Amino acid sequence: MAGLCWVVVTLTLLLSGENSSAAVDKNQLEKITKFIIERYNIKTQVSVAVNIPVKTVNQNYLKQVFKRATAAAVQKKLSEDSVYPNDTSDDRVFDKTSKGVPIDKDEPVESLKQLGNTKVGHDNIFRCYKPKNKDFQCINCFSGKEPVAQCVAPSPNTEKKPRGLIGFGASIRHLLLPNQMAGLCWVTVVLTFLLSPGISATAVDKDDLATIVNFMMNRYDIKTQVGVAVNIPKDQDLNTLQEVFEKADVVRKTLDKNSVYENACKMVAARPYRNVHAEVRVLKNMETLINTANDHFLVFYSFYSPCGRHCMNENGPYSIIPKINQVFPNWNQFAFVFSEVFDKTSKGVPINKTEIEEALKQLGRSKVGHDNIFRCYKPKNEAFKCINCFNDKEPVAQCVGNVD
Repeated sequence: MAGLCWVVVTLTLLLSGENSSAAVDKNQLEKITKFIIERYNIKTQVSVAVNIPVKTVNQNYLKQVFKRATAAAVQKKLSEDSVYPNDTSDDRVFDKTSKGVPIDKDEPVESLKQLGNTKVGHDNIFRCYKPKNKDFQCINCFSGKEPVAQCVAPSPNTEKKPRGLIGFGASIRHLLLPNQMAGLCWVTVVLTFLLSPGISATAVDKDDLATIVNFMMNRYDIKTQVGVAVNIPKDQDLNTLQEVFEKADVVRKTLDKNSVYENACKMVAARPYRNVHAEVRVLKNMETLINTANDHFLVFYSFYSPCGRHCMNENGPYSIIPKINQVFPNWNQFAFVFSEVFDKTSKGVPINKTEIEEALKQLGRSKVGHDNIFRCYKPKNEAFKCINCFNDKEPVAQCVGNVD
């Protein structure tokens, strides 16, 4: 369990007084924790406290509760090492495992037992996570007074790698409010999330991604370098993608003038111009997309994989890494996609494979993350498909060479 991060989220729920002594509603808990993790793309140490007056929780209701606390506003505040909305303390919690110090195998069991022995109680501790091939769920962490296997270690039968929210912890206490607020009382739920670093809360569906990218490449007849950023509504019917992608002739007219195409909150596209790479031009014009990032899936497309000498040279003047780190966290689900490996310069000089690999690794270390980088293409004698470019943080052969 070395290298894991603790993430603490405190939720305050307003429940009817009649139910004040009832057990925790795991369905409600699942909806709330899943919503928070996805909205704020939680991947590392963070603490959140939110007041949720709730009788019945649904997606639209949660959107209203979190309406002002947009992902962009929260991200901006946290990037300044401040507290959102107001900085009231500079205390920091230090987790020794962030330096790679191994945790004794019995420690997770004992830690959980200690938590169960507090006023939290054994019945109020949960793990909320997404097992392999199952829906997001919350489970009780104790059978009697003994921790269950799923709460002290990833189970090899259900998940080799924890994905997304792997939480445990819900402490309940009941506080009567002044005048009892017409029969209502407060129930405080404290959730502790155990996350595997770099794992996205919402995995990208490769089949859906292939459908989107294939549609785009065919619609715009993409055969050479171009950059495209497109904002796909999460409830978008993939049979009606023409609602998202502008007509080809409209986009082409703009690009033929060496201009950047922008379509309100839907799409940005550009070709390289005067030594400025297409990716750079797109990233600099994504403000309208950022403003509507909530409930959307970002597909950032470049026909060629990023080059090592310019785009992925983090110390160079043309690096796109700072802009990527600023833009991508505004979405809780995104994909960086390319179709062809950039293995030759514009003058036809072959690029060393080591340089190609290092460029891809640099992208993986950015806010894009290893799990969100894909090559979408049509191999010989196969259907169009998208593949993950990393296997345990190492680039796969198909993403560092134009091989099938």
